[in-house]
Amino acid sequence: MDKRKAVKRMLSNLSTPNFNNFRDELVHRKKEPRVALNRVEGKSFLEITEVLLSTFNETGAVEVSAELLSVIECNIEAAQLLKDTGVENSEPGSRNMGATGGPASENGSRDMEATGGPASENGSRDNIENLLEAD
Repeated sequence: MDKRKAVKRMLSNLSTPNFNNFRDELVHRKKEPRVALNRVEGKSFLEITEVLLSTFNETGAVEVSAELLSVIECNIEAAQLLKDTGVENSEPGSRNMGATGGPASENGSRDMEATGGPASENGSRDNIENLLEAD
């Protein structure tokens, strides 16, 4: 499925509390590039889709969305988004320069250590992989 449409569909299907939690986690995400509150506060799922795409590019938007879905414990939605788009579970931005603003190290490698380690410290990466294997 087209990555843009998949992100848009995922956001449109979130419950109001989950959508609000997703938006809050997006604003409070520590990794670069960061998203300012005024870019997402009071915005619709369509507008937030555009913010994600313009900030992270298509693949990065999928990766960051899956990361945030895991943080808010929407692991099934995260797994489905990754499956629908064919994006492999990885550190958001680890394979695309647009999501990190450039290569992670001086020699241009984008290994996980250089970008801050695994997707999360709570094992959400393993949870997503297990959900994908279940299909």
